[in-house]
Amino acid sequence: MRTVATVLLAVVTVVYGDLWSLTESIYDLKQFRSTCEFFQTCQSYLRDGNAPITVFAPVNDVFLYQPNLIYMTQTELLNHIANSQVPDIALGKRWPKQTLVRTSVQNGYIFITQFENNPGNYSYFANAGRICNHESGYSGMISGQQYLYKICSPMGNQPYLGTALSLVNDAKGEAFPTTVVKFEDLS
Repeated sequence: MRTVATVLLAVVTVVYGDLWSLTESIYDLKQFRSTCEFFQTCQSYLRDGNAPITVFAPVNDVFLYQPNLIYMTQTELLNHIANSQVPDIALGKRWPKQTLVRTSVQNGYIFITQFENNPGNYSYFANAGRICNHESGYSGMISGQQYLYKICSPMGNQPYLGTALSLVNDAKGEAFPTTVVKFEDLS
């Protein structure tokens, strides 16, 4: 019995040891996975189970309603948060209104807050997104350093995939901690 349990644990670890393996088993991320297959850098991040990375993956129906997302460049796919929104937030930039999500990917700025999953691993959340994980109660943690959140609707001020949900109140002027992500590593 103990041997069977050990073998089963080994199989589960191999199958679900990284985000790339996980996306193969989740049907509604099929289009996201096929998009990532075109980019070697994307695959290397997703295959590295120890890489401190948080992925916000659009489910298939998002691609259906926003087909332009399928043709994103490698840079857009990997660093839309790190190179565009996080630096603005770190500098204390504010915008006059929050994003109205579920209209289009070109729908204005969104306020982003930083959440530390564990030491050295950060998630970035937008305050108006519809997140499948939050609706279903499904945990976003996949491995010790990797997280996956499924996005049910595109959002953002540029045509990229989007971010996730946070209830941090931007009006209180709370300071955002600086990120440990090296932006140039994602470019």
